[in-house]
Amino acid sequence: AMSNKSKRSIGRKQDRISDLPDPILCHILSFLPTKLAISTSILSKRWKPICLSVPALDLKTAFPPHVLGSVMQSRDIKLPILSVRLLFDGREHEALNQFIIEVTQRGIETLELDMVGYSLGIESVSNLLNCKTLIVLKLTRLMIIQDIPLINVSSIKNLHLDSVLILEHQKYQLSFFSAFPILEELHANEVIVVGGRQYIPKTKEIKAMNKCLPKLVRANVCQMELIPFLSFSRQLILNVEQTLRHIMVQVPIFYNLTQLELLFKFNQSWKGEWKWRWILKMLQNSPKLQHLIIHEKSKIVIDEKSWKEPPIVPECLLSQLETCLFRQYKGTRCELKFAKYIMQNSKVLLTMTIQTASSINLNRKNQILQKLSECLRGCELIFN
Repeated sequence: AMSNKSKRSIGRKQDRISDLPDPILCHILSFLPTKLAISTSILSKRWKPICLSVPALDLKTAFPPHVLGSVMQSRDIKLPILSVRLLFDGREHEALNQFIIEVTQRGIETLELDMVGYSLGIESVSNLLNCKTLIVLKLTRLMIIQDIPLINVSSIKNLHLDSVLILEHQKYQLSFFSAFPILEELHANEVIVVGGRQYIPKTKEIKAMNKCLPKLVRANVCQMELIPFLSFSRQLILNVEQTLRHIMVQVPIFYNLTQLELLFKFNQSWKGEWKWRWILKMLQNSPKLQHLIIHEKSKIVIDEKSWKEPPIVPECLLSQLETCLFRQYKGTRCELKFAKYIMQNSKVLLTMTIQTASSINLNRKNQILQKLSECLRGCELIFN
């Protein structure tokens, strides 16, 4: 039988968390929603200052304005707040603005703001963009319905946009992206630009868009309307889910682009030759491109017509392109012609990789391999 002494010993060892030093406890609480972290203050007097010194606030559960205020007032103003996740319930913009003022004065580096379909007031935007410590800004379910004030001191380097609605086509879109002069990384998903009719920007507007985001290094976007803002990106992932014909004229010159990944996913068939003509336009406007990935995610097999080779070979094929990768390759007429064109015209191509779709049978694979093998010009063909 276990002695009473052994039982008491085990009982003391069970409360190992309380034996941890304050910095470690504070770090643990930073992974909890703020509401749960604050509730630990009832455990003992020791826990109260710990929960109030956590450098990360997770307020994804909608907090009434007076609760937001009390959370800030209860904290030592000298303690930093490095990360904030906030769900705005839309009741009081003034409370949101005051909260933003508070966190921007306490060294915030990362802010995730879910606006639940509301717009962000100009005063709040000004405070955010004037914050000299903010590096990562994530905006979800936001409406942009007015011009953003011209800001030249924004320190934001990483911007995430998810389910963002922009009214007034290029007017507010251009104003918004101009507010991030040192942005290095952009992730945009479901950024919807509306204005009542299909919009084709004027030459003056295209030039202004091409000057935006001069420090951009990486971009991952779904909406093709954003392409003109990505001229300076070095790595670009485009998730193409719409017909490309109406945006052919909007392809800018990508001055620094070295890696391009195109993911095509269409819900309905359309003339496939437009896709390959558009890809060629991208190559022609990417003189430094070294790595190209084309990923066909659509399950629809499009009856593609043939396309004519351009009279001038893109500069990147003559001196830069080293690798080309096709994913979910189906071996359609345009795919075969395009792959052959790349291999026959690339002067420094090292590898051409073809990853066939699972729907392609062995006999068809052998036919595709034979046709591609005839075009080898010194590069390695990797086929599977």
